[in-house]
Amino acid sequence: MSSVNKEIEPIIEYLVHLRVSKRVTQQQIAVAVGIKLSTYQRLERGERDPKLSELKSLFKYHSVTWLDFAYLELGKRPIYDPDLAAAIKQLPDHLRKPILDLIRAVSH
Repeated sequence: MSSVNKEIEPIIEYLVHLRVSKRVTQQQIAVAVGIKLSTYQRLERGERDPKLSELKSLFKYHSVTWLDFAYLELGKRPIYDPDLAAAIKQLPDHLRKPILDLIRAVSH
């Protein structure tokens, strides 16, 4: 069976970066999150798509959030209106309203 090399997803690149920067092995992470070493290795090589539960466990292991990843990715490309709208939705009401008022005021 031939294997097709596909581009590694940014989220996997992020997880590899975290692992390398913490100087932990693939084995240590696999044991800590409860997956087989071979499964984790295939994830890092882009040969297998991660399950959501695996991503959650890996983020928890590294003490990062989805927002940490999202902000990193936004730093790599232009920010568009849908990005801003999604970010504003995450703010508490007492912050969201003044920001929306400011946007309305400067856009008129």
